[in-house]
Amino acid sequence: MSEDKEILLSFLAGSLLGAGIALLFAPQSGDKTRKNIKKLSQNMKDRVNLTHFVNDI
Repeated sequence: MSEDKEILLSFLAGSLLGAGIALLFAPQSGDKTRKNIKKLSQNMKDRVNLTHFVNDI
């Protein structure tokens, strides 16, 4: 794997981990937190799909 891809994957993994920890410690209701997690995971899925699409071009 190239160094650029390793850096990108490390950044994405760190971003996901940081966002997950931030959501767990945020002072809000569980229902709102679950909705935020669902929204965040969909956004990350969309970003990964877009990155994959751009790399295929």
